[in-house]
Amino acid sequence: MQSDVRQRKRVTDQPRKLERFFRQREEAVLQMRALVEQWALPALRWRGSFTLAPVERGHNLTYYLAVDGHPELILRAGERRLKFWRRVRLHGYLRGRGVSVPKVLAHSAGLFGGRHDGLFLSVEERAPGDEILRAGDPIGTAARAGEVFARLHTLRSMPRPLFQDSVWTRVSLGRWLRERTRVRLHKYARYDPETADRALRWLAAWPAPAWRHAPRLCLDDVGKGNLIGGSDGVAIVDVVGTRMGSVPVELGRVRHMLLDNRRDPWKAFLGAYLGSASPALAEQVERLGRFGEALYLLKHNIRRGRFRRNRGGHARLLRLLETDP
Repeated sequence: MQSDVRQRKRVTDQPRKLERFFRQREEAVLQMRALVEQWALPALRWRGSFTLAPVERGHNLTYYLAVDGHPELILRAGERRLKFWRRVRLHGYLRGRGVSVPKVLAHSAGLFGGRHDGLFLSVEERAPGDEILRAGDPIGTAARAGEVFARLHTLRSMPRPLFQDSVWTRVSLGRWLRERTRVRLHKYARYDPETADRALRWLAAWPAPAWRHAPRLCLDDVGKGNLIGGSDGVAIVDVVGTRMGSVPVELGRVRHMLLDNRRDPWKAFLGAYLGSASPALAEQVERLGRFGEALYLLKHNIRRGRFRRNRGGHARLLRLLETDP
């Protein structure tokens, strides 16, 4: 009972927290303008007047930086040293392996603060285009996104300095998936015990190797604002959540979170993905696609303590449970 009260309180407080954050971010523009003059322009060796505006989406200190006579850039500010350096290094690591991410043009070693916290800035190229479903050709853009994800998922490891909290073998990934599924089924049973029981029996019918598939490098955070694309291609603009994980679960996340389970964009995405992926990866996706999607929907259908029964995700889960494992 107490946990339910705390959950409802967090949901109630969320709008107030976001309103306070966006107000503070607007107020921070003046301080950021001073830092652009003192650090960013000298680091880029650029001169001229500039404009600075907060990025509309996202809950972090990210700004559009436009300097006269130069391409528009993205300015990011962060307070946590480890997270900041991980982002910068991930950009370089992924670009070096053919994954489409913007180039970091300059970054600070910490303008002020202590050893672990302070203020860290980076300036990177701005990817042209818009969110995938808002692009002029959402189906073509979704297909190009499929190629980007196929390239990302070919990577089987990360260099040790970039490890976060999920470095898995097949066995440890299987254990993690089973534990997370157990927790999600327990939550689901509070809202819809019949569906939770059906999902438990359906997942138990899958053979053990389904849980122990090979981990690959995954984006993890596939929010709509984290991929920008157009006719020239699609770029991953926020890579900080990248980690080793489950490709079938990630594609379930892409289908329902990035593409809103829209049929034509999803078909275009999956077709381009399977055409660009290695034979082993394509076989894993075709064999375990329904399995990974069901695992993701157990989380997707409960957001911020609320059961989304009338959303398409719940109906999709019921259809999956009617199929044979």
